[in-house]
Amino acid sequence: MAFLAPGAIWLVVVVIYPVIATIRYSFYNESATKAVGLANYRAVFSTNGILVTFRNNVIWVVVFPFVVTVIGLLIAVLTERIRWATAFKTIIFLPVVFSVTASSLVWRTIFDLNPSTGVVNAAEQAIDDVAFEITLPDGLRFVSGGQQLAERTFRFSGRLNAGSNPIPIAVKGPRAGRYKLIAHAIGHDLELTHEVVLEVTS
Repeated sequence: MAFLAPGAIWLVVVVIYPVIATIRYSFYNESATKAVGLANYRAVFSTNGILVTFRNNVIWVVVFPFVVTVIGLLIAVLTERIRWATAFKTIIFLPVVFSVTASSLVWRTIFDLNPSTGVVNAAEQAIDDVAFEITLPDGLRFVSGGQQLAERTFRFSGRLNAGSNPIPIAVKGPRAGRYKLIAHAIGHDLELTHEVVLEVTS
């Protein structure tokens, strides 16, 4: 019986103790410093909203299962006594088949390899080709064809969450080295950023 001890301890800690503590604290005030007897219960059972909640729970737990069971038994009996029993059973069972079929079609569409159809691949394609803009800090200049450019900003296409990737343009500065900067996405409603690496030459 020792193998039951961990489960029994867990049951006491998670279920039994909270139940006992709840019953005990129900006889105290909101700060659990003063016993108030049945005052909390009188307040609960005199509140219209709580009484409506109790009524709905009774209907759901007692009445609804009974009604559903009776209807199910009647349908089961009738399917064996009517002329078109096979067709009737098929109509009753169709919603079960349709739900599985509909789910399969939806997931197939979501993961379709064609990005114009598959939502996942369309999102992946959008993430693969995001337009970013980076602005150089003071002292650094973009270089193209051996000439320093006057522009301080540069736009390029990148991939989100792809790590620190170099940008496809040369940069010169007073000190050579690798610089990490944050590029901001353009043309998006969301504030998307991308960390880029600048290979700076002197």
